[in-house]
Amino acid sequence: MHQAWLRQINAGGGTALIGASVTRVSADHAGVADRIDLAEDGQRATGRFDCVVEVQRRLPDDFTLGQMAHAQGSGTLRTTERRVLTVEYLKVAGAWTMGRICAEAG
Repeated sequence: MHQAWLRQINAGGGTALIGASVTRVSADHAGVADRIDLAEDGQRATGRFDCVVEVQRRLPDDFTLGQMAHAQGSGTLRTTERRVLTVEYLKVAGAWTMGRICAEAG
């Protein structure tokens, strides 16, 4: 399920995390190992994943460089940032689903 979600983002499905459009998520091999903790009730789990995300932000229209970039068909800025992705998983009707997803600076 987690891998399918990542494939969707990396294929252009995108999502909003911390006010920016995420265009790619990759494992941060220099980070801490992935970890999933299962709650005692067996109905919830929390995953923690160090990752590198590529985010795309729209340049504002209120300055000359932004206006020029938009006129030329661009107008976005892509950056790569390290994040810690925390995912809450829930078991609903016997099947695991993804709940809240949070990405914090890593």
